[in-house]
Amino acid sequence: MKLVLDPRTKMFILVLINVIVFLSPSLAAEGICMGSIALLAFAMGAYRQALRGLALYAVMMAALRLCGVFPGFLSAVVSMMVICFRKIAPLFVFSSVMIATTRVSELICALQKIHVPKSIIIPHTKTATR
Repeated sequence: MKLVLDPRTKMFILVLINVIVFLSPSLAAEGICMGSIALLAFAMGAYRQALRGLALYAVMMAALRLCGVFPGFLSAVVSMMVICFRKIAPLFVFSSVMIATTRVSELICALQKIHVPKSIIIPHTKTATR
């Protein structure tokens, strides 16, 4: 049995992940957040996204460990890039879970229930005619 969440709950979780990941100075908090996202993804039936996310996070952690072995400027630059990607990895993973488990009609209905203007939900593009 798959866990089914309302799209508004998924959007709230996405905002919560942003706050946790970017405000926590602790690597342990990030790891717990990533593990929780993976467990939630498994519960929602998004197995591929969960496994890819965990693999991506493990590769980044290994790369970060390897950067510490090699001193110098290049190591510092690579480690800064890896840290930035590590910070946004949980957001990408949960976003992919959200996309995989939410139908467009459900998302539109949820956005209407929280009174998001229609012009934001379904933007109209103006085409130049000559």
